[in-house]
Amino acid sequence: MAALWLLLLIAAPQEAPRKGSYRLPYEENKTYPLTQGNHGKVSHTGYCEFAFDFGMAEGTRICAARGGKVVDSRDDLVKGGTGGGNQIRIDHGDGTFGLYFHLKHKGCLVQTGDVVLQGDLIGLSGATGNVTGPHLHFQVDQAGKSIPIAFEDVESDGGLPKDGKSYTSKNTPGIPAETKDKLTALLKATKLAEQEGAWGLVHLLSKKIAEEKLAVKYPPQDDARRKAEETPKRAGEAAASRDVAALFRARAAFEGAPAKPIAEAIEALKSDPAFPDAKSKAFYWELFYKGLKEEIEGRLPGARSRYKNILSNRTDDDLRARAEARLKSVEAKLAELHLKPASR
Repeated sequence: MAALWLLLLIAAPQEAPRKGSYRLPYEENKTYPLTQGNHGKVSHTGYCEFAFDFGMAEGTRICAARGGKVVDSRDDLVKGGTGGGNQIRIDHGDGTFGLYFHLKHKGCLVQTGDVVLQGDLIGLSGATGNVTGPHLHFQVDQAGKSIPIAFEDVESDGGLPKDGKSYTSKNTPGIPAETKDKLTALLKATKLAEQEGAWGLVHLLSKKIAEEKLAVKYPPQDDARRKAEETPKRAGEAAASRDVAALFRARAAFEGAPAKPIAEAIEALKSDPAFPDAKSKAFYWELFYKGLKEEIEGRLPGARSRYKNILSNRTDDDLRARAEARLKSVEAKLAELHLKPASR
C-alpha cells in the first residue's frame, strides 16, 4: 500500500515531469541579472531573437541548462573575435541545441563528444566575440534559428526572465530534469508530513528521496543515507512517550517504524485513567493521518470527507485546528480543479 501511494504521488498530474525542461545556466544558489532578454533592442533580433544575456564577471562557472551531447566546443580566442566567440553547443537529442557564447580563453571545460547532465559544469564566462563586456549569452536553436523557452527555476514572470531583474539558479549539478521534478514533489510532500507530525510518512518519503538521489550519484550520499535512517529512530523515541495523545498519534502515523516501543508504551498506559479517552482520540488521529495520505496522493474528495468527519465529532483544540486548516487547503485545491465541494 505504501509503495502504491508513493507511485501515485510521483505520477500525479500536477507534479508530472516536464520533458525538455531548462534551468538557469549557472551554478545552484548563484544570482545574476538579465541584461538583455528576448527581442532585445541591442542585439537580440533575427537569429538571436529568443536569446538571454546574463551579466557576470569573466571566469564565472557556467552549467548546462539542459543535458545532452557536446557537439561543438571552441575556446582558442584570447579576446575579441566575431559572433559568439568562444562557445559550447549541446545537442539535446530532440532537434534542439543549447548554445553558450562569449566564453573566456581556455574556458571550455568539456570537449566535443562529452555527454553532460543538466547542471553539470561546462565552462567559464568571458568576453570573446562581439561583446561590449563580459557576460553569458544563452539560447536554444532548432532548425537554424533560436526558439522561445522558459526556465523552470524562474518562479516569476512565467519562467521568462525580464531585463534588469536578477534570478537565483536551482540548477543542481548532475541530476536529470526528470529526477529533479520527482524530488521536488517528494520534498513538498515531506514538508507537509513533517508539519503535521506524520513521521511514518516522512520515513517512507525520506527513503524514496534517498533512492532517487543515490540513483544519480547525488553528491551528499552520506547525508541522503543518514536522513533515510533518521526518521525510524525519531518514531521510536516519540512512541515511548508517556503522553497518551502523542502515543496514539504515533501509532497512527509511524508506518514502517519500530512497532515494539509502541506496543510497550501502550501496555504501560493501560492503567492510566485517561486511557479510555485516548482510544477515542486514537480513532480520529488515525482518521486525520489517513486524510493526510489521501491529500498527498491527490485523492482530495476522500481527504475532505475525513477532515469533515473530525470537525463534526471532535472538540479538542489541536486536532480540530489541524483538520480545519487541511480542509481549507483541500477545498481550495478542489476549487482550482473546478470540482464543486460537497455541501457542509
